[in-house]
Amino acid sequence: LGEGPIPGILMEYFPDAVRLSHENLTERLADVALQALSEIHSAYVIHGDLYCRNILVLPGDRIVWIDFNRARNPSGGLTCRRQEFMQELSDVWGKLYVQMVCKMDVDGLCCLTG
Repeated sequence: LGEGPIPGILMEYFPDAVRLSHENLTERLADVALQALSEIHSAYVIHGDLYCRNILVLPGDRIVWIDFNRARNPSGGLTCRRQEFMQELSDVWGKLYVQMVCKMDVDGLCCLTG
């Protein structure tokens, strides 16, 4: 084998998984999604594609983030990296919060898609 990382992809099938959406989003699932993203950050990875379509809900309120094609390792000093992680968490919370609030909107016009 040559030098450097070996390119590869790991795939797992999740039976009974459904995408997170305004229809099934709860405060509990939003919290679990943020905790899961925080775990991703603990591996020094920025997900980079923060949409509900990239969050699967499994039985038992288990959350799985998928679609890491825009993921990256942050660069720069420790302060810069922390800012990127905090920004991504803030962005996700904002999107999930809007969906929870808009869920109550009868016409559904403000609910996020994606």
